[in-house]
Amino acid sequence: MGYDVERFLGSIDEELKCPICCGVLEDPLQGQRCEHAFCRKCITEWMKTSETCPVDRNSLSSSQLQPIPRIVRNMLNHLSIRCDFIAEGCREVISLEDLSSHKSECKYNPEHPVPCLRDCGALVPKNRLESHDCIKDLRSLICCQQKEIQELKSAITILVSLSEQQKRMASLNNSSLHDLSERYEHLKNSITNLEKPIQQILQLAIRSDSLPSGETGTSIKDKLVEETTLEIYISNVDRCVTAGNLRDYLARNDVNVIACKESLYRGWKSDFRITIFKSDCSKVLDPNLWPRGIVCFVCGEYYSTKTEGNRDPQEPGPDSIVKASPSPWMIS
Repeated sequence: MGYDVERFLGSIDEELKCPICCGVLEDPLQGQRCEHAFCRKCITEWMKTSETCPVDRNSLSSSQLQPIPRIVRNMLNHLSIRCDFIAEGCREVISLEDLSSHKSECKYNPEHPVPCLRDCGALVPKNRLESHDCIKDLRSLICCQQKEIQELKSAITILVSLSEQQKRMASLNNSSLHDLSERYEHLKNSITNLEKPIQQILQLAIRSDSLPSGETGTSIKDKLVEETTLEIYISNVDRCVTAGNLRDYLARNDVNVIACKESLYRGWKSDFRITIFKSDCSKVLDPNLWPRGIVCFVCGEYYSTKTEGNRDPQEPGPDSIVKASPSPWMIS
């Protein structure tokens, strides 16, 4: 329904009135073809029983209704209107555009909240002030607050659980990062150990330019290998140790292994022939690298150099003595 014309100051143009209720247009719509404007509630009720325009009786359906032009909407918004609560004592005159915001703040509004007269601290609509029960309303307020507290507790529990999961993931990421750092350091050390042999190879390659024309590429390759590599002989190794185990053990101790194979099997003991770079010779001859009983020979000049391990091997427990398992000293 439209606004009562008597509430407005000054005359109202007939184009701004609803043809159905004869009041000033409220939330208006217009027909798409005839362009007659109506209050939304008025035309909605009309369309329930008729599909014609109330003014010219031409065909009109709900799908043909549309908002009014902006210029008409601006004319409505600029009209001056008295407050809805003039009977309660409000004498304010505001623009139609500001009527809604004024009603929510008007102190004469029967639903405007005011403090309880009994000082319970509640804000009560004026029209319910006499029937206000402090205890009942406070109990209802407490129930609502308890419900909100339970919801907050549930949310906190979920957040704590998510936080614990993130901490565990962070711990796993830190562990993985630590492993990657160790691998990086090992790779860097390996590269450093290879730099000297590579320099030797480059020097040999440079010297090879001055070789007699009769020498072949194969002899040059053999000389390069002879100059940069070294063969060692590991004796008295437990039979459960394989070539792969031994290669991994030496790699963990920064020894670059070129080749590793078993050369002799003697009962429960084995011997291995291993090719390394000459720059790693001091590492394999370190007695602390090998447990007692294992002997390392440097081949080439009829075992010109040898060393015997002097550290105590870790003894396996009674449940771990399995012939197929690597020796404890290899996995320490």
